[in-house]
Amino acid sequence: ADAVTCTTKSLVKRYGYGHGYILPNLVPERYLDIEHKPPIRAIGWSGHVGTHPQDLDITTGAIGRSLDSDPTCAFLTIGSPWGVQDALKLTREPMAIEWAPFHQYAAEMTKLTIGIVPLAPTKFNAGKSSLKMSEMAAVGVPVVASPTPDNVRLNNLGVGLIAHTPAQWERHVTHLMKDPHYRAEIAEQGREVM
Repeated sequence: ADAVTCTTKSLVKRYGYGHGYILPNLVPERYLDIEHKPPIRAIGWSGHVGTHPQDLDITTGAIGRSLDSDPTCAFLTIGSPWGVQDALKLTREPMAIEWAPFHQYAAEMTKLTIGIVPLAPTKFNAGKSSLKMSEMAAVGVPVVASPTPDNVRLNNLGVGLIAHTPAQWERHVTHLMKDPHYRAEIAEQGREVM
């Protein structure tokens, strides 16, 4: 091949063979026009525990503690709820929107008040693009994410918050839950970058 395109630096390093180029994942422009008006207060995640082993576990109960501090806020999974309650140490069962069709996916994400993108510190995750973070920010959801290289890149542009430790997960999520002005500021800034 004359050129190999990859979504992240680590993929270019591994698969570019000297002629690799980064072509970052982006989201459709129409995401920016979707109104963000969550019907309930909900912290949420998009995925399935079966394809994200140990990713939710890295918060070591921080999300559950944040939710316990505000009984009016729920947890919403976009995808299967199987294993989510145990992995996040939630005292309440999560709500779920199971596998929305692709054309409805962005609209379903607007049901989140706050989005989380926890990723375990693995070589596989280090190669991932910041797509989930990008999707959430584009539809107006303030997001807290793990410090994978591409999530940090997007955060440096002004999108979301990065949590390096369980204490930071709890602090960021709780602050976003309790302060609507801060939540709006983080959401607006992320959407503007996207």
